[in-house]
Amino acid sequence: STSALSLINFAQLDNAKLKSAKIAYTENTGPSSSGRAKQERQAALTWKSVVRIKIIGNVLGLLRMCFATKMVGLMRGAAIIMGGNLAFLACGAGRANHNDEGKWEPMPSDSFKAYIVKFAAMFVAALIASSSPVDSLKCNVAAGFFTMGALGGINEALSIILKKK
Repeated sequence: STSALSLINFAQLDNAKLKSAKIAYTENTGPSSSGRAKQERQAALTWKSVVRIKIIGNVLGLLRMCFATKMVGLMRGAAIIMGGNLAFLACGAGRANHNDEGKWEPMPSDSFKAYIVKFAAMFVAALIASSSPVDSLKCNVAAGFFTMGALGGINEALSIILKKK
C-alpha cells in the first residue's frame, strides 16, 4: 500500500507540486523588498524547498523499502516516508501551499492539523512495527494501522487526480 501511494504521489501529485513550485517562483513572483509581493515571493521559495524535502524523504524511504530483506526494513522505510511528509509540513508547507497554477493558497489550519496528526500517527505506527517482533500482536496492529492510513491516502490521492480530469 505504501508503494502504491508513493507511486501515485510521484506520478501525479508530487509532479504537479514541483511544477507549481517552479511556476510560483519563476513566473508568478518577482524580486521585491516589502509587502504582499515579498510575502508571495517568500512563500514561493518556501514551497519550492519543502516540495523537494518531501520528495527526497519519499525517495529515501522507498529505496529503504526496496532493499529491505525483512519486515523491519520495510517498516523503517515506511517511517522514513512519513518522516519526509512530516518534515514537509513542519518546514512550512501549510503556509506556503500553492495550487497547480502556482498561485499562493495557504492550507486551511484544520486541514494542516489533520495531516500532521495523520502523518505523525502513521510515523509512530511504522516505528512501533519496525521495533516489535514480527509475530507479535503489537507489530501486526501497528503495521495494520499504517497500512490502513496508506490505503486512505491512496483513496484521497485518487479522488484528487480524478477531480482534476
